[in-house]
Amino acid sequence: MSSHTARNIDENGEPLPFGTPAILAAFGIPPPPKQDPPMREFRGNTLAHPFFMKERMKLSREKPMMGIWYGAFPSIPVARAIGQAGFDFVLLDWEHTPYTIESVGELIKTISYSGEGDSAVIVRVPSHEHSYISWALDAGASAIILPHVRVQLTSYTSADESRQKLSNRQRPPSITYGSPLVLILLQLGGNRSFPPNAMLFGYNDGASGGGGGMEVWNRAAVILQIENELGAENADAMAAIDGADLGLEVGTTLLEMYGNPRWIAAVQKISAAAKKHNKAAFMPALFPQTVELNLNLGFGMLTCTNDGYAFVRALRSELLVGTKALDAWKEKNGNK
Repeated sequence: MSSHTARNIDENGEPLPFGTPAILAAFGIPPPPKQDPPMREFRGNTLAHPFFMKERMKLSREKPMMGIWYGAFPSIPVARAIGQAGFDFVLLDWEHTPYTIESVGELIKTISYSGEGDSAVIVRVPSHEHSYISWALDAGASAIILPHVRVQLTSYTSADESRQKLSNRQRPPSITYGSPLVLILLQLGGNRSFPPNAMLFGYNDGASGGGGGMEVWNRAAVILQIENELGAENADAMAAIDGADLGLEVGTTLLEMYGNPRWIAAVQKISAAAKKHNKAAFMPALFPQTVELNLNLGFGMLTCTNDGYAFVRALRSELLVGTKALDAWKEKNGNK
């Protein structure tokens, strides 16, 4: 047995924090909260792999997840900082940010690598096109958000029936906004190419079940974003899809009605559908003040801030603190 003492874990076997406590204290930066359960328990064999996101999302009703909505500053240095901040997940918003294909891949990897297994990456794709979904998954995303889902995605609610239809090359009925085939391919046993961008043959494609890259890829989850009242009416049908490990998310269009009775009614339908069918319920938000309300509404996956709002609030707050000190100095010295 080696006499070497591990230098990256504490006496309890826990990984040491990234930051220096003295520096954190000197600059007034609080340490990250303890994750419950730690996301490292759900990371893949390597940091290039997606997390076991389906498993973690299934626990989110009893063990909520806290994330950040990332889209304002799509740069590697910012992504590196966000990856180490301590969030359970980072929602990378490709729908409303003009990322390139290459930048999305690099941002996913940067967040995953810098977080060292503490933060999973969820990507909201611009549309339901297979190419966008494939690019994000190839880069190692742990979940995909499909935006603007309004009706039940497919009339086939049996996984076996869906697989049979696919094997016969019969396409399900076309439904509004995007192809229902995408969901079936992702979640109900369809086929796709090996993800070469995230995994290298023989280097980092190992999987605990022996299935290699295809087993690893199948860990990613699907989240359906419901963005209007029609979608809320159909939330139960979406959540009832048999065999699909997915979550339901309240979209930003519904957030425009935030707080009024119509909004409450819509989000309650989404939350109730997720609870009924044991699916994760996701509420994106920009402010930590809304966390308690959203938890009480039954949502266990939450964002509590956005990189843009956090940045502008921090800038203005620091300015106000400095100006307050300046005003106090002026008053003390009779310089008004």
